[in-house]
Amino acid sequence: MTRLFIADVSDLSDTSFFNEALSYVSDYRKEKVASLKREEDRLLSLGAGYLFEKQLHSLYGLSPRELRFSGGQKEKPRIVGREDIYFSLSHSGKYSLAAFSEKEIGADLQKIVPFREGFAKKILSEKELGEVFSFPEDKRDEAFIRNWAIKESYMKYRGLGLYLPIRSLEAERSADSSPLIYCRGEKQSDISLFEFSLPGYCICLCTPDNYVPSPETVSLKKL
Repeated sequence: MTRLFIADVSDLSDTSFFNEALSYVSDYRKEKVASLKREEDRLLSLGAGYLFEKQLHSLYGLSPRELRFSGGQKEKPRIVGREDIYFSLSHSGKYSLAAFSEKEIGADLQKIVPFREGFAKKILSEKELGEVFSFPEDKRDEAFIRNWAIKESYMKYRGLGLYLPIRSLEAERSADSSPLIYCRGEKQSDISLFEFSLPGYCICLCTPDNYVPSPETVSLKKL
């Protein structure tokens, strides 16, 4: 069964709780947090790691001390000895997301930010960019971010983020059906894409399943 969890990382602004969470997580996460310079990035990284590792313990009985990951910088990570656990992490703005499944999965969370055409051209195909411009100006921010989240979730699902140019993907959305995605013009029929709403954010999950439950919002301090 697929489970999605979302947490507000603002609690980590409390230095005492930040240190408590940092002491809990695996050495892998500690090193990742320590490598970041901006406080915002450290909060998001620790929030994602803490949420992920707390739920790993709750769902599968794994403790941070047991965690070892396979795969390098260019490979999708797996938990050594528990390759049956599929997961995907994301964070943006003030939220972190952790998704778990018994099958391959890709999840993405994006904060809705002002639309900038120059940046959008790096993410969207010409067709997608034209579709964004077909929206009223006050709707373009969300239209762009929705497409971005769809494409990112697919790349995480395939584990091809460093090899697949994002503009080679094309998302197709309609008002009355789930999104579709094309890779170099070929429809990807073996996956389903699910979008979820969170005020000010876009969330997309890529999975081979035909149904997934809505994300569960949790408090980091109560995990």
